[in-house]
Amino acid sequence: MRRMPVVLFLSMNILLNTAALAQAQLQWRALPNAPRTTDRFDDVFFINPNIGWIVHAGGELFRTTDGGATWQLQSTIPTGGLRSLGFANAAKGWLGTLQLNDFFFSTNDSGKTWIEVQNIPDPKPEGICGISVVNENIVYASGVFSGAPRVIKTVNGGQTWQTFDLSAQARALVDCYFYSADSGFVVGGVGSTSQDQRALILHTSNGGVNWTTRFTGTRPRELCWKISFPSRKVGCVSIEALNQGAVYFLKTTDGGQTWQDKILSNTYRDVQGIGFVDEMLGWQGGYGSVAYETTDGGDSWRPAGFGFNINRFRFLSNTLGYAVGQTVYKLSTSTAVSEQDKTREAPENFSLAQNYPNPFNPSTKIHFSLSRNSAILLAVYNLQGTKIKTLAAGLFVARNHEVRWDGADDFGEEAAAGVYIYRLQNGSVIQAKKMLLLR
Repeated sequence: MRRMPVVLFLSMNILLNTAALAQAQLQWRALPNAPRTTDRFDDVFFINPNIGWIVHAGGELFRTTDGGATWQLQSTIPTGGLRSLGFANAAKGWLGTLQLNDFFFSTNDSGKTWIEVQNIPDPKPEGICGISVVNENIVYASGVFSGAPRVIKTVNGGQTWQTFDLSAQARALVDCYFYSADSGFVVGGVGSTSQDQRALILHTSNGGVNWTTRFTGTRPRELCWKISFPSRKVGCVSIEALNQGAVYFLKTTDGGQTWQDKILSNTYRDVQGIGFVDEMLGWQGGYGSVAYETTDGGDSWRPAGFGFNINRFRFLSNTLGYAVGQTVYKLSTSTAVSEQDKTREAPENFSLAQNYPNPFNPSTKIHFSLSRNSAILLAVYNLQGTKIKTLAAGLFVARNHEVRWDGADDFGEEAAAGVYIYRLQNGSVIQAKKMLLLR
């Protein structure tokens, strides 16, 4: 190994002792006290940074009043199949299910009790997958992914409802998003069967009376799943693909007038949840994988290192969001951990060793151990708190693990010589150590 010049070594030593390593940054973390499941929670809805709800298909609805720090089982709905949530205020909300009957419920006591909504005109939906709350009076809901494409709407807070039958234009509907009282989108699929079903986006500008097709896919066995608009002009729609080949998503930059196919992955298939916090930074998730992240508006994607089975992202601002999958994940500004930050006590279930060799060139090994199966993220950061390389992400079994870093970033480019932080994260608990890369 080449010797590092004394001047450079002294400079690095000064950095180790004096650099301001703490750096505010957006970060997802699993909320340690949130409910967990082996499959997933299907929807999450927050009316402000503190008050929110999540639902599980088995029939459970949980509520938090402290931003996810604690959760209470608010109610259990015997019908099961819970899929979608929407609240107008802290008391009034609606809940959709995948049941042919008992498909829509309302609450006026924050979700403690639910009453079946029975005044929906025929032809009724056969399930509700998406709910868009415009304000306390105007609410839209859509469904279902397996057929019977219908949209329902209220303009008086649920006293009366309208039904729009879209079977002439669609085979199935999943999610909906309305950016004004009269204008919005529904997404789903078109085709005669599930085998020839193609991705579909519909738009209305007169409150659902008329619908215009804004996108029809060309590949069979695809279904639009969730929709996310971080701005009025830019929006994205996830596509669940049952065919072979590349997996796509859809993006618009002109407010939904036109949509473009863009590739997410060539291997990751069961994509469902999608969310963009701004026009450049976004995530997609689904069954069997951690989420994928983009920082360039969807031109490229890489594993984000958090989240399993994610079905829904919700954002309250460009620095605060929530997502649900196997548990609840929260996006917020946090501080990059360093040895000069106040020490967090390590949990009993994992430990992180010093890399060896250190300093190193061209590669080094990092060992960590888990006392129980855990969802972890091991990543390398520079001194400014920017993530350079994801070394390990996902659910790891309880044993000793070894990973190797070859000094390259996530794009395969050589990282510059200098001091780096490697950080092991399990939920909200983090261990971090420093290492020195020579060139």
